[in-house]
Amino acid sequence: MMIMLHILFRFGGEILSNVLGDKRDALIAAGKKGHNVLLFGNKVVGHLTNQFPNITNATVEGFAFPSNYSTLPRLANYTLVILDYAAFIDSGNSYAEQQKLFEKQMIEALDFGTNFCFVHYNEAVPEADLRAFNTGRMNANQFKSLQAQQIGFKCLAPFDIRPTKVEAIIPEGKILRKELKPFLDRWGASHNLFESYGEYKIDDVISIIENVMIAFALRSRKGSLIYLPFQRYDAGHQHFLDGLESLIDCLLTYITKTLTETPVWGHEPFLEEEIELRQECVSLENKLKEAQEKLIPFVESKALLFQSEYILENTVPAFLDQMGVSTFRDERHIEDFWILNDSGEKAVIAEVKSMVKGFKKSAIFSLHIHREENMLDESFPALLVVNCNLQAGSWKDKEKPIDKQDYQVAAQNNILILRVEDLV
Repeated sequence: MMIMLHILFRFGGEILSNVLGDKRDALIAAGKKGHNVLLFGNKVVGHLTNQFPNITNATVEGFAFPSNYSTLPRLANYTLVILDYAAFIDSGNSYAEQQKLFEKQMIEALDFGTNFCFVHYNEAVPEADLRAFNTGRMNANQFKSLQAQQIGFKCLAPFDIRPTKVEAIIPEGKILRKELKPFLDRWGASHNLFESYGEYKIDDVISIIENVMIAFALRSRKGSLIYLPFQRYDAGHQHFLDGLESLIDCLLTYITKTLTETPVWGHEPFLEEEIELRQECVSLENKLKEAQEKLIPFVESKALLFQSEYILENTVPAFLDQMGVSTFRDERHIEDFWILNDSGEKAVIAEVKSMVKGFKKSAIFSLHIHREENMLDESFPALLVVNCNLQAGSWKDKEKPIDKQDYQVAAQNNILILRVEDLV
């Protein structure tokens, strides 16, 4: 399960990159498109009624889970989604299934470049267990249980980050990202801290106290996961609204700076060692392309081994043509094709047969009859191309020889049997 989490949240951005997401980010970075922001969950939206933060160059929407969860909009439509660290716990109830559905949407949204901000204040954390090596010295049962209840904790697991909780509130830390300072100075307080226990290097430490993180950001696929403290005590509607406006405004400034594209000239190699490495890469790419092109005949010829009936009947003549053997097909006749001599005359009558299992003598007699129907002498050369053992589970089973007696019967009728394996 841990390996799957690593794949889902840490990797896949290059493989699953989305053109629409790239285009959206480029427009936002250029100031030609506004941000769409979604506030999700009761702890983030609950203090609001119909009034949402008014942010320049952004449209802000709210979704107060768990009501009307079936109408949840597509997360990939948003630049930024702000939700509580434990958004799927409400009034003591846990909504694990809804959290799974949300995670599924998160994967798609991260591939579009959507950023998710988890705000924390006083969340439960797993107890320490020095014997629990597989879970970062966190109690294994609580580790599993809290992952199902806290989406913020679930997303931390792939990055080997352990949350801790202290009794006294932490009012401030050393802020390393000035874009988020206006928000953190007024609302950035929490009981929760975070520390890395694995090899993963944190992408951006935002706020820290005594080498333990209060706020940080992690690159995930093409988006990011941002963890920020947010003291949301009930000090009046306007105070909470001001906090959200500050949070969104600071986050969008922070995100927009990460979307700034490198200019065209910046992608060109101009440093000495960089130029040498780039030339080496081009050389290796050319060699790889040459080797791949040399493999094409092998791939095309091996395809014959698995074809049958009409497909095989069309492929074999075409394959022989590529090898320099001239062929001719005339749908008015029963035979599958002819082999032509250098003068363009019909020199050999040929037929293609496929068999699920071993060779059948009936194929010999079928070609013999076709020769007679074309009023050809019994000595007229005939070629029987057969593809047998189509159900074989390996090359060894596929390449079984045809019985010697069958070859002799064919030879007596001036027919040459050619296995597809021989042709390949």
